[in-house]
Amino acid sequence: MKRNTSAILLTLSIFFALVALNFIFFVDTRSAEENEQTGDRSSYRTTPYGTLAFYTLLEESGYEVARLEKPYTEIKERDQIGSLVVIAPPDSNNPDEEEFKSLNEWVGSGKLLIIIDRTIHLDNLGDATANTAPVTSKLDAHSLQPTLYTRNVERIKTSAFATRVKIEGRAATYHIGD
Repeated sequence: MKRNTSAILLTLSIFFALVALNFIFFVDTRSAEENEQTGDRSSYRTTPYGTLAFYTLLEESGYEVARLEKPYTEIKERDQIGSLVVIAPPDSNNPDEEEFKSLNEWVGSGKLLIIIDRTIHLDNLGDATANTAPVTSKLDAHSLQPTLYTRNVERIKTSAFATRVKIEGRAATYHIGD
């Protein structure tokens, strides 16, 4: 009997030690370190700054949604992609010169690219540039187009991090809501 008790106690202590090690080494602390400026906007994350809810909303609204996990140079090979939404990419994932060229050709072929970010500084858009600047006065924001998601919206409040986009160039076509 004493032998069985020792075996059970040893098994339980090993189990609790493994659980404790799991809490110490495998807990994701990134969400505690995130804030509005440094939040990880990944479509895999359910943290306050993750965009999995947006991904799921599009999917459940009947849109065919996929994640582009390859370089932007390979987007031309995936003809079924009609729109690309890029949400606050980390600096390590910003497109290089070759990827910008590929994205420009892809957009030029009639596709749609939407960039959502706090700060945008794009100098390689052909003869155009796009930059963001902080809003210095109170912004009178309003709904631009009536849709299912803006129905009965009477007032919009912007955050302290709101910015305006300025696009300069001879042949720049853009649609920006602010």
